[in-house]
Amino acid sequence: MPDAEAGCTDLKTVFIDHLYAGIRGNERFKWKLVAAISGAHTIGKADAANSGFSGTWSDPANQDVFNNDYYKSLLLKGWAPKEIDATHHQWERVDKHVGAENEMMLSSDMCLAYLHNSEHDRCVDGFVAQGMNINRANGRCRGLQKRGVPVNAADVHCCAWTNTRAFFNTGVLRRGESSEYCGVNITQPINFNTGRDHCCTGENARNTSEGDCDSSKWPKGKAFGAVLSFA
Repeated sequence: MPDAEAGCTDLKTVFIDHLYAGIRGNERFKWKLVAAISGAHTIGKADAANSGFSGTWSDPANQDVFNNDYYKSLLLKGWAPKEIDATHHQWERVDKHVGAENEMMLSSDMCLAYLHNSEHDRCVDGFVAQGMNINRANGRCRGLQKRGVPVNAADVHCCAWTNTRAFFNTGVLRRGESSEYCGVNITQPINFNTGRDHCCTGENARNTSEGDCDSSKWPKGKAFGAVLSFA
């Protein structure tokens, strides 16, 4: 089994380089297979006595139900790192939902959808410091968006979230239908600042956040497209 603490590094070693090495298809297709098998996390839970990690991948209503809530949870909730001990780090919800203390993700889950891009962050911060709003700053730094590395809770403290337009534009959410997004019910796309406030409201509870882990408009994780299609 892959080492969850090593995130996508070990997912690649175990699945891409070995188990799926003989399967025809490009690397993007193989990462889709990795995302598919990771969906088994929608049932069961992590127990600290067995793995050092603790919590469930879905809310109480969906945990132990074999559905696609694992993928929805990855994208429709806001996440930030949490240190368990020196060798165990996981992700906790930092959005506006109340009572989600037991929900978690591992770095081997989060890295499917999100990268961490410090070069892009520095670029955006530089333009914001000059007085530019964050949407324009993201646009000016767009060329750096694919230079990140798979996000890992042991290495960074940032907020992982996805803007609502990615969901409404792909049919994951539908206009006029009430859906929960980062602990708030919405019926239509919301702007960047409001979305970030919903998803990252508790990002500084443990450590000072570095900001967004990845581009919230369309995260660049190895299997983000697959996770979105499964959601």
